[in-house]
Amino acid sequence: MNLSAPPPRPAPSKPRRDNDLYPTPLPVCRAIVRELVELSILENGSTVVEPHVGTGNMVLALDQVAAEAGHRYHVSVHDISSSAPGLRLGRELVHLRVRVLPAGDWLTQGEKHGEWDLGLGNPPFAEVEEGKVRGRVVAIDHVEATRRLCRWTCFVLRDGLWTSSADSARMAWATTQLPHYRLDLAPRPSYTGDEKRGQFGTCAAIWGPNRAPVWTQHRTIDCTRRGA
Repeated sequence: MNLSAPPPRPAPSKPRRDNDLYPTPLPVCRAIVRELVELSILENGSTVVEPHVGTGNMVLALDQVAAEAGHRYHVSVHDISSSAPGLRLGRELVHLRVRVLPAGDWLTQGEKHGEWDLGLGNPPFAEVEEGKVRGRVVAIDHVEATRRLCRWTCFVLRDGLWTSSADSARMAWATTQLPHYRLDLAPRPSYTGDEKRGQFGTCAAIWGPNRAPVWTQHRTIDCTRRGA
C-alpha cells in the first residue's frame, strides 16, 4: 500500500519483553489523534491498526475523538502479550469497530493481518543487549514494518532517533526517511507514572504514502492545555 520506496527490510529484533511497557498518557494520545483529524489523515471510516496497544490509551483516545468529530473508525489492536489490557477494550468503545489480532512479535507477524489507512502508537525504542549500556535501537524496524502495511504511520518516538550517532545505518535512515510531519510534545510526557521525563524530548512522527519529503513540517502540541 505504501507508495514510497523504503529501505531494505531490517533483520527482525528479539521480541519485546512482556513487561517493557511505557504507556503514552491519555491526554497526549487525544492531542495526537486530534491533530491527525485536523490534518485529514484520520477521516470518518478510516481503518487503523495499533500494533503495540499496551494499556489501550491510544485506542481510548480514538474513541473519544471519534465522538467529538462525529466519526467511526475500524481499529485493529495488537500486542506482543496476549494479556495486554488494551486487547480487551472492544466492548467499552462506542465509536470504534474493534478487531483483536493474535498476540506476537509485530515485526514477524504484522504483514499476516492486512493493510490499513493508519498505523498509530508508541513502539518499543530499543532492545536490551547484554554487556551494553544502551541497547540496539529497534524503533526504526517497527516504523518500517508498519509503513509497509499502512498508508500513513504515526508513532511516538524519542528525539534521539534523529541525533548524531556512531551507528551509520541508523543515521542513513534518519537522514533519508524523513517524516512528513513531526508533532513535538511539550512538555515531554512522563511514560513511567512517576513524572520522570528522561533526557530526550519526544514527538509524534508521521510518514505518508509518498517519498520522504525534503523537509518536515513541524508543529508543537501543548500536552497540558485545558480541555486536553
